[in-house]
Amino acid sequence: MNIITIWAKQLRIHHWLKNIIIFVPIFIIASSNYLNLAIIYILIIAFFTFSIVASFVYILNDLIDIKSDMSHPTKNKRPLAAGSISVSSAYKALFVLGIVILLLLNFLNFHSSLLILTYLLLNILYSKYLKKALLLDCFILSSFYTLRIIYGAVVINVPLSFWLIAFSTFFFLSLAFAKRYSELLLSQDLSLEDSFGRSYKSADMPFLSIFGISSGLISVLILSLYINSPTIFSNFNYPYFIWTVVYSILFWIGWVWLNVLRGNVNIDPILFALNDRVSSWIAIVILIMFVLGKSGNYYSLI
Repeated sequence: MNIITIWAKQLRIHHWLKNIIIFVPIFIIASSNYLNLAIIYILIIAFFTFSIVASFVYILNDLIDIKSDMSHPTKNKRPLAAGSISVSSAYKALFVLGIVILLLLNFLNFHSSLLILTYLLLNILYSKYLKKALLLDCFILSSFYTLRIIYGAVVINVPLSFWLIAFSTFFFLSLAFAKRYSELLLSQDLSLEDSFGRSYKSADMPFLSIFGISSGLISVLILSLYINSPTIFSNFNYPYFIWTVVYSILFWIGWVWLNVLRGNVNIDPILFALNDRVSSWIAIVILIMFVLGKSGNYYSLI
């Protein structure tokens, strides 16, 4: 493995795809402006800024967890835990990334920078203390994704939607519990009583699945209520297309949890979705429905 591949793995470049949700707030902009090039340009800068911050956090987290990662069945392959990258090199990388982040923040507004610092601080607290706190760890884990959406809205100066925040809170909480369930399933396969570096036990698995599936279904209910609210007409010319999004997300939550329960999800449901063909097709359908809802019917687009 060459040095570029090693560092790409350490920086978790493939995880940058998670930050695409920064673009979600563009759909709450008025229909006539949602493809404004200036808005897309600043969101692209925001995307790369957040991605580099995320890579900074990954290195910092791996430095904190290096000893536990060495004994983990999958995390022991990470460059720092495997010894492919030295601790001193990791600290140098943190310094370089820190400089790059400070330079990129100059392109963003003050509140966006404040959210970046909040995300960074929360991650440090999570890595050192809070990831072992029962239930609270899942709420914080889900908040990292909601923060991305808030960040995307603040970057382009659009009002934060109650519906969007409520939906994302429950949606990502469902995925956080799915992640914990998958970790416990892996521990169970290795005949361990608890999860690696976590406070959950095998006996908690039914609770995690019930809480996780319920959170996912609540997120779909919130989206359904949003479609029947007056506010949707200010964001979509043809909001009825969004009903297809409701069914798509409902199907996807069922699909992910079915695979989680069968042990097909390798710890992280987000990464599972990024590599899953069914999830990709559902994402395409959702994107098309959003565009149709903004632009009008099919014949107006051809």
